[in-house]
Amino acid sequence: IGLTLDNLRHSTELRQVATHDELTQLFNRRYFFEQLEKELKAARRSGRPLGLLILDVDSLKLINDTYGHNVGDAVLANLGKLLANRVRAEDIPARIGGDEFAILMPDTDKRGALATAARLEKALQAKPIYQDSRVELRLSVSCGVAGYPWGGDNVAEIMQWADANMYGVK
Repeated sequence: IGLTLDNLRHSTELRQVATHDELTQLFNRRYFFEQLEKELKAARRSGRPLGLLILDVDSLKLINDTYGHNVGDAVLANLGKLLANRVRAEDIPARIGGDEFAILMPDTDKRGALATAARLEKALQAKPIYQDSRVELRLSVSCGVAGYPWGGDNVAEIMQWADANMYGVK
């Protein structure tokens, strides 16, 4: 087939662009939902749990209106780094909307998913998500937890359960 190093590098770059959010470097919405479907099928077959965490940034509009979209983008990028650094290698952190994020957690039951949510909230409270010479911003998020088998049997039900939990927190 004659793959050259340049072709391989180009293929890897294309895959990165196709599966990742440019701003946060987390997985994108399309990849996340493909993996959610795949992991849900695997969980059903194996009888293992599957955890899902949905996070919504509470004050992004206020940050954008007060400090500008550059600061808002930096907040989102920093949140992406925090999420990527606080999950296991097998977890799938993703940006699924403007200020909405999700973490898919294979082999994670409800207790484990709730513990992950608590760890993330604690990490957000521990230090500013953004600071420069004029401002220091801390971030709060609303979290919704769902999973299989305790939060639905299909993608739509699990997402609906997680959304309902998240909006119940707001």
